[in-house]
Amino acid sequence: MKFFIDQHGCAKNQVDGEEIAARLEDAGYEYSSSGEEADLIIVNTCGFIESAKRESIDATIAIKSRWPDKKVLVAGCLAQRYPEALLGDMAEADGIFGNADLSLVAESVSETMRGERKAIAPGQPIAVQGNYYSRTRLFDFPGSAYVKVTEGCDNRCTYCAIPLIRGVLRSRTIDDIVSECSSLIRRGIFEINLIGQDLGAFGSDLADGSDLADSSGLTALLTRLAALEGDFRIRVLYIHPDHFPEGILEVMAGDRRILPYFDLPFQHASESILKAMNRKGS
Repeated sequence: MKFFIDQHGCAKNQVDGEEIAARLEDAGYEYSSSGEEADLIIVNTCGFIESAKRESIDATIAIKSRWPDKKVLVAGCLAQRYPEALLGDMAEADGIFGNADLSLVAESVSETMRGERKAIAPGQPIAVQGNYYSRTRLFDFPGSAYVKVTEGCDNRCTYCAIPLIRGVLRSRTIDDIVSECSSLIRRGIFEINLIGQDLGAFGSDLADGSDLADSSGLTALLTRLAALEGDFRIRVLYIHPDHFPEGILEVMAGDRRILPYFDLPFQHASESILKAMNRKGS
């Protein structure tokens, strides 16, 4: 059986899609680079903002309209956020699979291919489950990869649905992240993009902080990555303005491989607006 992944949403969802592909190939399914040749099309959806939700829904409808005999599995954030609604209202979906536990994807695919129309979308866990799963396929530019260092978010900005979809902040251990990055570098990956909802909060949820060198988990992580050998670049994305760890500046200044780049939003100038946003800074 061949499967194709129709990818939508952010870089974090892309990493999920890459892991889904790896898990299915390890389970004996064959990856297809096009929907034309696939028996199953997995629509890896976004459920964050209205335009992205609409795009994912439209894509699912278009795929089923074009290939009515193929099975369509709706996965990703939209599936995690609205599993029962999609199962009840979206006839084009032959199955629903959320993103809380990607280890269940082979089970979901098997049920979908048998014609058992089900939704598998358990609640998000409160801690990272196990070590990283090696991704054999990367959907990014050649030589580049995304690495998720956290999942979920605890900031609870009033306008943001991420905690509803992805759950509370869960940090991976530094050892596990370094192991994955080292593996990618050995595979020839030149640029590694560290991603999470708020990298500045990385490590703040770990039970004992035993693998953190100081009060900033991100500083400790970058220090460990800077100790790796090889010609590579590390890019840091998505830091919440309330949690910017100044210690990372020294690490970046000391190693040209850690790029002096931040994906950092500007704060609003109005205290009342910040309060309405549930932002803690000023």
